[in-house]
Amino acid sequence: MGNTYIDNLDLPGLAVVFNRCRSCSYVTIDTAFGNGCPNCRAAQGTNELLHFSFDTYALLELLADSHLRRLTDNRHNTQLLATVIFFCSLTEVLLYHFLVNLMDQKRIDRNVQKRLLSDNLTIKQRVDRLFPTLTDQSWKEAIKRINANSKLYDYSKTINFYTQFAAPARNKFLHEGDKWVISEDIAENCILHARRLVCFFVELHNKYIADEKSKRQS
Repeated sequence: MGNTYIDNLDLPGLAVVFNRCRSCSYVTIDTAFGNGCPNCRAAQGTNELLHFSFDTYALLELLADSHLRRLTDNRHNTQLLATVIFFCSLTEVLLYHFLVNLMDQKRIDRNVQKRLLSDNLTIKQRVDRLFPTLTDQSWKEAIKRINANSKLYDYSKTINFYTQFAAPARNKFLHEGDKWVISEDIAENCILHARRLVCFFVELHNKYIADEKSKRQS
């Protein structure tokens, strides 16, 4: 994986370039499967599937569309709002799918999964309570671990942007109707951090799902 390749993709393209190996669950960009899975060497063409679901693709497409409209549409404030709302939704969807995949990897019963998710509805509850329950590590520790081994981005900046700027602005608009709280800078950073967010959840998956599966099989 490399920054240049990812940075040159359009946003919806991010959802379709990451493949997951059926054997070891390792996720990487599709071109890396040219000689089989780069992690377990399972044969190319018979063992990989798209990692991200349609809702991820749809949100990335909506983000890209709102960004384009923001540059060309007279309804400028509307597109600022849309960009931030779609970015926050993308964060929540990526976290949801990560947690479901993690619970599947741990062979947690689906009814138990539903209860765990319903008991932890907000993103804060899911990272502060559910994530540590499933991994025996705090969310902050996980970010540090991913950053220490990543060759791509400083993901702490992306997570901080969501928690300190994007989510508060989205919530203030939704709960107080303050459309002026969303600035041009916040909307522009949503586009920048969307790519990094996708890559963060790929690396999170590989660390806490693919690596753990490989350990069990060895």
